[in-house]
Amino acid sequence: MRDTNAQLAEVIIPAEIGERAELLVAQIWEIAQSIANERLQNDRKALEHKESLIRAEIEELTAVIVALEEEQEKMTLELDSTKAFWGNVARKKSNCNQNLIKHA
Repeated sequence: MRDTNAQLAEVIIPAEIGERAELLVAQIWEIAQSIANERLQNDRKALEHKESLIRAEIEELTAVIVALEEEQEKMTLELDSTKAFWGNVARKKSNCNQNLIKHA
């Protein structure tokens, strides 16, 4: 390959052909950049779309978490209230039993 490059370097190219070759290379480069920019723009749009879907899912899951936390708090209060009620019932029953024993 090195020999081929050395041989090609020695070839004299007419100015018109050299200029035309440079113009074609510039056009190819411009097209390549345009294609790359278009792909980049499409990838960015796809990424933005995925990010918006993820944000929406996070918002939805956050709302679910808040709802579950509220429900848990409500159920904890209900449980505490139920425990207190049955604790009172147990104390009253015990007091009644002690009164019955005293008066028996």
